[in-house]
This record gives sequence, structure tokens and C-alpha cells, in this order.
Amino acid sequence: RSGRLGAWGVAVLASVVFLGGGSVMHAQPPDGVRTSTARRGALITTTMFDGDRVRTLRYDLLRRATPEELAALTTFDLERAGPSPGTTAITMPVVVPPGAYDAVVSLATASPVNGEITVSDSPRAIFGRATGVFATEVRVPFVVPMTTRRLTVNVADAALAKSVARVHVVPRRIVPPALREPRPVRATELLAGSQTRAIGYTDEHAYPEGGVFWTRGTARTEVVVATDGATRMTLTLSTGPNRGTVTLTVGEQTRAVDMAGGEEQTLSFPVNATERLVVVGVQSTSMFRPSEEDPRSTDNRGLGCQVRITLE
Repeated sequence: RSGRLGAWGVAVLASVVFLGGGSVMHAQPPDGVRTSTARRGALITTTMFDGDRVRTLRYDLLRRATPEELAALTTFDLERAGPSPGTTAITMPVVVPPGAYDAVVSLATASPVNGEITVSDSPRAIFGRATGVFATEVRVPFVVPMTTRRLTVNVADAALAKSVARVHVVPRRIVPPALREPRPVRATELLAGSQTRAIGYTDEHAYPEGGVFWTRGTARTEVVVATDGATRMTLTLSTGPNRGTVTLTVGEQTRAVDMAGGEEQTLSFPVNATERLVVVGVQSTSMFRPSEEDPRSTDNRGLGCQVRITLE
């Protein structure tokens, strides 16, 4: 297991021998330190593992690790989160690379408990969900489309939350590093109707609005889109009340689109079904503030172009 592997590594490195007064003392880390070290070891293994380039070795047995052993080596416990008003997260956030996983929630309860368990990056990116009556253990399959830095397991019901004894994550398929997003993602949103297709926001020049976003004024923004086998990407554009020109880049394809105020335009681009991620760049020559167009609005943001992405 990852916990055992991490603990073995610590035991070898941290068993320091002190010679003094004819006695031998072995310094061993506390249980909490061993648990944290094992968790870090499993997360590092999960993040760095590349099955296309790296062979796995059980150094204790001097043979390759089986798929079952690799799953055990990369399984990691999630640290429990303390009570916090306004949040349903029962685990501390962790960084997880793209791939397919199972979140396993073990319960210590005398009777079945009704409720809902979700695995998410944010309320706009719920990767997995289980709803029903739970007794001893709940397994929640989920897919992470691109690296998340805030993965949490969430329980809204207080009775169910109190009955949770342990939460661990079992990787089933990890995307190799060479196929992951090329830049840090600040926020992730799932596209409508999908748990595997998503938008990753890479800079401060976009305003995410739940699978739809506005560009910030006349600044250029770039987002990363996880396409999950799609062959066509459609973008619906609007520049609000203003006329302007929007420059779009989808992968290697670039178009300049003349926009009229108060109208939408829809453009379609072919995408490679084998290309997991596509970078989309958007820039508008015009901007407006909703509060200046409508006295009832309190939105003072400078908005350039609204973009709605669909995949098929």
C-alpha cells in the first residue's frame, strides 16, 4: 500500500541510532507524522506516475508491481477537515492529477444513514455524486478532467458527516504527465450536461459564470478545454450592446469575427478526437459595464465578449 510504502521509507530514513551510555535508542516518528508522510508519498506517486514511460518496481520483492499493487501504492487517505460554517467539505483539499478515481467513504454507524456525498473542485465542478441510504461503505466513482488543486469530498447532512470514519481515494486510471494541461489552472468549470468535459481558466482575464464566461474588457484570455473525445467545438459569442471584433484561436485555428451590438454569433471548429485538451484564446476590441447600460444593475465589471462552449 502507499501507506506502507511511505511508512517503510520513513522507517529506514528516520531510524536514527544514538550511542550513549552503552544504550541504543531508536527515534521513530509519531503516528500522525507517519500518516502525513504516507499521504504525501502516495500523492507524489500519483502525480508523477507515467505508465507510458516508467516501469513500476516492488523493491521489496524485486519485480514489477501488478495493476492491483499499483492501485494500492497510489491509494491515499484524505485528511479530515474541521467544522467550518458555510462549507460542506469533510476533507481538506488536495492536488489531484487528471484521471479516473474512486472515493471510498467508510462509515461507523449503528444504523443506515440517508444523504448525499459529492466529490468536487467547487460547486461548479462536481466530479462525482452518490445519493441514497448508506450503511458501512460508499464508493463514489469520479473523473477529474484536468489537474485540480482543491479536490474535496463533501457531505451536507450533519448526521452523515458525523458517521464518516475514513475517506480514501483509489486511482483507477491516471493521465500521463505529457497529456496534462500545459499551464496551471486557476479554476475549473464543467460544461453543461457533462462530468468529463470542462473549462480550465488559466489567467485573471476571464469571468467564469458556470460553463459560460466573459472576457475581461479588451484583454486576451486563454482557457483550456477538456474535450473527452469530441470532434467539434461550437462557440456562441456576444459582445453585449457594443459592436466590435473578436479574435478567436482554437488550437491552431484563428478567426476574426465582426460582432454587432445585441446579437450573438455561433462558430464551429473541428477538433481532434484524440487530442485531450484544446487551448482557446479570446479577445474583444470593445467593452461595456452593465451598470452603465442598465441603472438597475450593480455589475461594474468591464466585459468584453461572452463565450459559451459546446462539444459534440
